[in-house]
Amino acid sequence: RRAQLQMFIFAEKSVRGSITNIEKQVENTGFLHVFPNKGGLLCTFTMSGTKLAFLSCHLTAHEGVKHCKQRNDSIIEILGGARTMDSRFDVSEQSHHMFWMGDMNYRTTYSTVVPKSKSTKSISPSSTPSPKEEIPTSVDDVDLQDDDDSDDDKSDCVDDRSEQMLSTYKMIQEEDWNTILDHDELNREIREERVLNGFTALQPQFPPTFKRVRNVGIPLSNSLAAGNGRKWNLNSTDEVQTFYDKKRIPSFTDRVLFKSMSIYAANLSNDFFNSCEDVDSSDHKPVIAGFTIQLNQPAEDNIKVYNGLIQKDKGNKKMSPSDITSSSLMKKKYTLELVLSDLKGFNLAEMDSQMFGGGSDPFIV
Repeated sequence: RRAQLQMFIFAEKSVRGSITNIEKQVENTGFLHVFPNKGGLLCTFTMSGTKLAFLSCHLTAHEGVKHCKQRNDSIIEILGGARTMDSRFDVSEQSHHMFWMGDMNYRTTYSTVVPKSKSTKSISPSSTPSPKEEIPTSVDDVDLQDDDDSDDDKSDCVDDRSEQMLSTYKMIQEEDWNTILDHDELNREIREERVLNGFTALQPQFPPTFKRVRNVGIPLSNSLAAGNGRKWNLNSTDEVQTFYDKKRIPSFTDRVLFKSMSIYAANLSNDFFNSCEDVDSSDHKPVIAGFTIQLNQPAEDNIKVYNGLIQKDKGNKKMSPSDITSSSLMKKKYTLELVLSDLKGFNLAEMDSQMFGGGSDPFIV
C-alpha cells in the first residue's frame, strides 16, 4: 500500500505452503516522482515452481496526446523502478506470468495525432529522474487530482467534440464495443509498440467504465433471454447520456492485461472479464477478471542428481547426463528464454571472411 494506491492478494490456506519468495516494490510517478497519487505497486512470488507477478497502477489522467505520452512514460518508469528478483531486468521478462491492472486512464480518442516516437526515457532501476529529464516546475504542470475534472489538452482534438460524444453514445446504445475499442489509446499504443510490448489487454465487452455518473449503474436487459442479443437496458442515446458525465468521452480506462513467457503461454487462459455496475460510489466502474493457470512442476521435484546420475523422482529409471538434451529440457519447459529486440550494429565485420571469402551479412553471436 502507498497512500491511495492499494493492492491486496489473497490465497487459500491450502496453498499457502507452496508460495515462496514473496517480494514487493513501489514506484511513484506523481509530482516530482515523489507524490504517491500516481504510480505502481508490484508483488511477485513463486507458487509451485511458477513465478507470478501482479502490478496495480494509477496513471496520469486527462484527454490529449500529451497526457497519453505521460502515461506511456509512467509505465516505463514503473517497470524501471519497481523491480524484484534480479533487479537488472524488468519483472515482465522474469515472470512466467504477469498481470497488470488498474486505472490506466487511456482514453477513447478520435484524434489522428499520436505520441511522436517511442520513449527514450531510461528504464534503469532508479526512482530518481535524470538531470536531462523534463521535470515539472509547478503544480499546474502535473496531475495532482484524481477526479479528472481539470481542463484537457485540446490541441490535438478535432473540432466537433459534441459529434464525437454522440457517436460514442450511439455505439454504447448499440453495444458496439469493438468500434469503440478501435479508438482506444491503450490498444493503439500496444499495437504501435510504444508501450507494454508482449502484453495482451483484455478487450471489454461492456459499457465504458469512465466517466460515470455516481450512484447509478446501467441495468441489465430483461429481454436478453428473448434472443435479441442485447445485454444492457439502453434504449436510446439520450438514456445512455444519463449514465455518463458529459465532460469526458466515455472510455475504457480501467483495464487488465497479462503477459506470459512464450513457452508457458498455453498454461494461462482467461475465463472472464466483466465490469461491476452495482458499485456506484465512484466515477469509475471497477472491473473483474478471472484466469486459470496450469502451474509448473518445480525442476527439483522432477529431476534430481545423485552421485553424478540424473534420476527422475517418479519411477526408478536413471539417466546419465548425456541423456539430458536441450530438446528434452524444452519439452519439460525447464528453460530460460532471453529475448533481444531493437538491436543496432555499426561497422560489424564479416565473421566468415577468412574461411569462406566473405559475402554474408554481419551477425551477433
